[in-house]
Amino acid sequence: MNHKINVGTKEIGGEKTFVIAEIGSNHNQSLEKAKEMMLAARECGADAVKFQSIKPDKLYHMDKLSNDEKKLMKQIELKEEWYRELFSLAEKAGIICTSAPTYLEAVDLLVQYGVPILKIASPQVYGFPQLIQRADKANVPMILSTGYCGYKEIERAVNCCSNKSKLVLLHCTANYPTAPNDVNLNFMTTLQNMFGTIVGYSDHTLGYHIPIAAVAKGAKVIEKHFTLSRSEEGPDHFFAIEPGEFKEMVSAIRETEEALGDSGKPQLTEFERDFRKKIEMRLFASRSIMTGEEIHSDDLVFLRGSEEAVSAWDVNLVLGKKAGQYIEKGEPIYGKYLID
Repeated sequence: MNHKINVGTKEIGGEKTFVIAEIGSNHNQSLEKAKEMMLAARECGADAVKFQSIKPDKLYHMDKLSNDEKKLMKQIELKEEWYRELFSLAEKAGIICTSAPTYLEAVDLLVQYGVPILKIASPQVYGFPQLIQRADKANVPMILSTGYCGYKEIERAVNCCSNKSKLVLLHCTANYPTAPNDVNLNFMTTLQNMFGTIVGYSDHTLGYHIPIAAVAKGAKVIEKHFTLSRSEEGPDHFFAIEPGEFKEMVSAIRETEEALGDSGKPQLTEFERDFRKKIEMRLFASRSIMTGEEIHSDDLVFLRGSEEAVSAWDVNLVLGKKAGQYIEKGEPIYGKYLID
């Protein structure tokens, strides 16, 4: 996988990981809070924010829900009249804004407002092929999360997508929160080998150390739940990370990218290049050697202390040679001292 995907002014698949702050439903039904969170995510270094496009009556048969469930659905609904302001603010702020549609009309609405990339959440990837197909027709890059899905379910979802070069698969475990032993980051390699797409990781663990490990394993996209405070009420606040933590996570991701370096060659620092001359073992005389004497291994000792003496790597070029001049005990052995 060497291709890249352009998303507005950003890029997926390049040297920098594409970091998504998932606001989801943590706006708590406040447009002003949603805007505040978007700007906070930008300040933390996020490349994108993601909401969840939920209308309860488009997602559930309302007669089948209890009153408590109906109340919860109202808490996480994203009002359609917010879209215009959210996308307008995102454009001004220089951050990508997207949302995960859960009903067909939401795809059309997001496209209407110029969404540069669509994210399909794990429940819809597993159970709503028509939504994936509708999103595919939008002809914008698409991210699929793979929670709840085995091989067959991932494959059938990918087959709904006509342009694999614009597709990103996110490894995901749909436990909230996810225990580290349930994460299985190595599966990202399997996803990439199976489908040849860009891969990433959608995280639901506590803290932010697992996403950093995912970047080291090759994730090109990281999605992490974002909240202004875990103390707020709502279903997704308690396992999300706060602005200070998110900023630390992004900083750690950027350092990890730098640390990964170039697999094609060793990358010596300037310090290493200079200092290695000082640490190399060199040849010194273990006794005084007279002019014309043949040099044997017992006549030599390996020490540091001269950057110009014969290297320990070249000892065989010295053995059997004769001293062209008197060499005092403890003196470095230079090539110019030797004759055949």
